[in-house]
Amino acid sequence: MTLAETEFGLSPFPWQGEQWSGLYKAIEQSRLPHAYLFSGIAGVGKAHMALLVAHRLMCSAQSGELACGHCKACQLVKAGSHPDLLLVEPEAHGKAIKIDPIRKVTDFLAKTAQQGGRKVVVLAPAEAMTTAAANALLKSLEEPAGNSHLLLVSHQASGVLSTIRSRCRLLTFGQPPVEQVLPWLTPLVGSRTDPAALLELAGGAPLYASDLLEGENLEHHQALMSGLEALALGQTGPLTLASQWQAQDPIQLLTWIQVWLSQLLRQLQWQVKPGANSVDWALQMLGRGDPAILHRYYEKVGRARSALAGGANPNPQLLLEELVLDWQALCRAMARR
Repeated sequence: MTLAETEFGLSPFPWQGEQWSGLYKAIEQSRLPHAYLFSGIAGVGKAHMALLVAHRLMCSAQSGELACGHCKACQLVKAGSHPDLLLVEPEAHGKAIKIDPIRKVTDFLAKTAQQGGRKVVVLAPAEAMTTAAANALLKSLEEPAGNSHLLLVSHQASGVLSTIRSRCRLLTFGQPPVEQVLPWLTPLVGSRTDPAALLELAGGAPLYASDLLEGENLEHHQALMSGLEALALGQTGPLTLASQWQAQDPIQLLTWIQVWLSQLLRQLQWQVKPGANSVDWALQMLGRGDPAILHRYYEKVGRARSALAGGANPNPQLLLEELVLDWQALCRAMARR
């Protein structure tokens, strides 16, 4: 979901109370930093929080902890037409944020607020900026315009230029407690599946769990797991599986693989109790080998995902074929031990 498609909510998610409390106090006491970097795992609501802060800063009533939702400014925010709020993101999913949108940020911040209040920029994901774009943003961070705020969102802070990170206040978002998520997730799930199992399938990320309920995502995820098993057991060929992967969103697919691999690694390396989504065949086959081999594959999947998401423009077909062949080789190597 893009920033433009994200609904401007009027309240934080149930697991975001502590972060919101600190941000609201900073707003109320007029000590909100010029620039924030909201960092942490994907799917926990960082962009939602950034938009929530932006909405509160734009609200002309400013009489409560949250934006009122009714004043002219709030109506403009919800309509996506507030002149003092700028959303910056890639032109398409998985593409880079290039220098031209950042030049617009510089021009935007240099002008006087049209509504007489604050100017706010929300940029996500920050790691998608090209080096030229990140360097162009530095001017706005080093010489902040009066009464303006930059809210950067990052799923991988290490991928953000160090000079950008050092000029932002960091706010980290970790995996939320299950007991805070399940009351929110359960009504969304209905009778489709077990909400706790779904949350585990999503690696503990609530918004990823809700995304799995959209369309045929659950079926696609099951097909992914079945394909990994079939190749490991020699029941399908690598090129057949690669062709199936190419029909899906590669970034989403690699994200699912990373989440599953992280769960598997925890079970193999630290004897974490298998959860509802434990895959017996993987534990039995790969449990005989060195977990370091699996960890190296996990890192390679992460690098491939970062390359696609960061705008490096690799060839997706060749990248997926290589990962499939590596998976086959990994399973054979670990099964022989």
